[in-house]
Amino acid sequence: MGNPMDDIFKLVKKPRLGASQERRKHNRKACSIKANYMLQGLWHRGLIQNISDSGAYISSIRGEQFSPGEEVFLVAKIKVLREQVRGKIAWVGPYGMGIEF
Repeated sequence: MGNPMDDIFKLVKKPRLGASQERRKHNRKACSIKANYMLQGLWHRGLIQNISDSGAYISSIRGEQFSPGEEVFLVAKIKVLREQVRGKIAWVGPYGMGIEF
């Protein structure tokens, strides 16, 4: 005779992959780095809240809205260094955007 719990486990559905499922290739690190970025020929201010080898999440200080696919020129202020990188908007949320390097 089998374990009665086996029948219960068969009835429980396995979770499907959802929108919140992690799809990134590289782990992101939380941070708080002031940054300027150029989009549509204009400079904007933002805050890099997390970053990885392949992208970053930037919250917009002024609440600007942009579209996925737009090219971005990002200048991050890290101590006395100024790091510059080019990327494109991968996705846009209500408080910021994901940038792919």
